[in-house]
Amino acid sequence: MMIKFFSGIVSGSIATAVMSLFMYVAAGMGFVAVAPQELAAYVWTLGPAMAWAVHFLMGILLALLYIFIFRRMLRVIDSVLLKGFIFGLIAFLIAQIGYFGLEQAAYEMPTSTDNDMVLAVTSSLIGHLIFGIIVALISRPKATTD
Repeated sequence: MMIKFFSGIVSGSIATAVMSLFMYVAAGMGFVAVAPQELAAYVWTLGPAMAWAVHFLMGILLALLYIFIFRRMLRVIDSVLLKGFIFGLIAFLIAQIGYFGLEQAAYEMPTSTDNDMVLAVTSSLIGHLIFGIIVALISRPKATTD
């Protein structure tokens, strides 16, 4: 149990760091820079350090959910990469629900079908797929089954 918990902290932290780095690098590849910690800082009036801490805590929480719940649900799938991909989609959906909920609480939701919104959602999707795959790879059981 403690090993799974520690694995969640490590995999969630590493995956969140890599995903966050991708979000900033994606801006140089033509995508829109997505910064969830900035939205959290604005909505909850947090300082930058606390907003980053909340962002990383969410990543750790999602990794723990994968380890204790979703990995067991996905045990019929042999491929760790496919498990991570599916979990990344789930994490993306959770993040979008949270993001749009926070955005609506903070200010009016955007109504345009602007290209920037499509690029922002696309970069978020890619980032969360990367997140899910990294969590699945790092936290996979070494010698035992789920």
